[in-house]
Order: sequence, then structure tokens, then C-alpha cells
Amino acid sequence: VHRGWAHNAMGDAVVTACCDGIMRIWGADESRKCLAVLEGHTNAVFAMCFSEEHPEELLSGSRDWTIRQWDLSTLQCLRVIETDALFPVYALARIGGFVVSAPEDGS
Repeated sequence: VHRGWAHNAMGDAVVTACCDGIMRIWGADESRKCLAVLEGHTNAVFAMCFSEEHPEELLSGSRDWTIRQWDLSTLQCLRVIETDALFPVYALARIGGFVVSAPEDGS
């Protein structure tokens, strides 16, 4: 079951997230082929957001209480941020140079 999706600023890629923690990158052209798979989260991914300044960068938030920073040009996870919230990550946003996350309980 897909839990969420995000598209980059250039509009040429769409990322979907699943309950198993796996994210897939899809071509936004006519082919709509799966271009790559991102693995690393150990539970469902609920939140993803791209950086407008760096369209090759993706952030993902999961029920595993982590936020991951991905480089889509290399398909590598650059950083893992462990949250100290009582509930897992449910929403993410980039505001300037900051990453804002909200836990599942809405606090």
C-alpha cells in the first residue's frame, strides 16, 4: 500500500512510499517506469519532501522515528536523523535551511 508521494521541482520524477519502508522513484514522462528503489527505513514512510534549492535531494520521514536525507543523483542516504518525539514522523517540510517535522499525534 502506498502511503505518500512527492514530486521534484523540475517535474521529471515522482517518489512513492510504502508501508514496508521502501520508496520508489518513477519517471514522470510517458514511460512511468520505476527508475530506482530507496531502502533504509525499517517501517512505513509517511512523509517526503524535495528541496527546491537542490532538486536532487529528498527528505523522508518514517514510523521508525527517523528522518533520512537522500541524494537522488547517487541513490545514497546522506544522513539519518533520529527524532526524540513520542510519536513517529508524520509530516515534513523544508523552510529555508531548516527541516520541520511533525509527529503522528499532531503536536
